[in-house]
Parts: sequence; C-alpha cells; structure tokens
Amino acid sequence: MSTPQIAYARGLDECGPNSPLAVIGICRSGSYGILADAEGDELTAVVMLYGGAQPREYEVGELRGTPYPKLVAAGRSPVLGLWGEKDHTMSVDHVRKVRDMLEDARRSYEFVLYPDLPHGWLNDTMPGRFREGEARETFATIVDWLRARFEGRGPAHQVSWSYRAAFSESYDFASNRRQE
Repeated sequence: MSTPQIAYARGLDECGPNSPLAVIGICRSGSYGILADAEGDELTAVVMLYGGAQPREYEVGELRGTPYPKLVAAGRSPVLGLWGEKDHTMSVDHVRKVRDMLEDARRSYEFVLYPDLPHGWLNDTMPGRFREGEARETFATIVDWLRARFEGRGPAHQVSWSYRAAFSESYDFASNRRQE
C-alpha cells in the first residue's frame, strides 16, 4: 500500500518507480518513518533523529489508533536512530524501549546515543543547542548509512543490531533541561 507521500515522491522526476526511499523523522516527527513503514513495503530505510522515543509515542487516541509496538512490528525497513544524552524530551531508557521493540520484532537497527548532546544539536538556528562538529558527524553518519542501505550493502536476509551509547555514570534524566 502506498501512502500519498510515497506516491508523491515516486512522481518526482528525480525518483523513479524503483528508486530507494527513506523517511527521516526529526524531533516531533521522529516516529514518522516507523508509521510510514508500517503502512507498506516501499521504504528502504527509516531514520529517527532525536525523536520517536518520547513517552507520547505510546499514547493511543485520536492521532494514533494503533499502539506503537504494533507499528514497530509491522515495518520491515532497517532503522537508524540518533539521540543525545542531554535530551530533555526522552531518556536513555526511552531509547532503550524503542530498541527493545525493534529487537522483539526482529528488525535491523543501528542506534547511537551521543554523550553530552542536547535535543536539537543539528539546529543551527538555536545557538544554545547547535553543536557544529557533532552536527557534521551526525549528518555524515546519516548519509553514509542511507547510501549503504540504498546500495544494498549489508547482510541480506539477516537481522543486524547495533546499539552504541555513551552517557555519564551519574546520568539523571530529570536533570536534563531544555536549551534555547
């Protein structure tokens, strides 16, 4: 089943009917790739960039009628997730919960939890959050990871899990504050 957004992308001159597609969800839209992947089998990859692990993702209601674990289990595309230790919207445990759902569904993923980074570290319009060096590294990670998925590199018919995290021994989510 094709969503209207995927049908639109397929209609663009730069994208043919067999072109690989990815959805990148950032911040509030972090789970959009998971949602799109659950709707059909046209995606090659999903990227979650400091989003998609917040507690609100589990709320079933008017905006989301299907429980998040069910949506995660319905997809097939590999997932790249990138988060920061100092994120004020989701904790290390929230990220681990998404990781566990992907593992329960036997889906491939690569997660990176960067030390000391706040929510929105790629946003250069917010000087209090922006981290130029880490932003460049993160962007390169996304491009390289997508290129590998689009070129079909990686073990075929195998599940691959990678979880790399670095955070303080005294990590306390409650002490994370919104940075402007």
